[in-house]
Amino acid sequence: VCYGHNHEYLLRRGDQGAVELNPGAIMGWRPGHGEVPPTFALYDTDGSAGIYHALSGEALVQLDS
Repeated sequence: VCYGHNHEYLLRRGDQGAVELNPGAIMGWRPGHGEVPPTFALYDTDGSAGIYHALSGEALVQLDS
């Protein structure tokens, strides 16, 4: 499941294997919280792996297949 409504990055795999992905806020702003680190996500549908990145390129979270 991929969504982005709340601008809070999240990458996790549920108990039954489903992946939950929210890429965060690329613009570096989260409503109600102000400035946050700009983030984005890459997800490999072939390998079922995902990586969250800060805009600087630093990998923040990695979900292996």
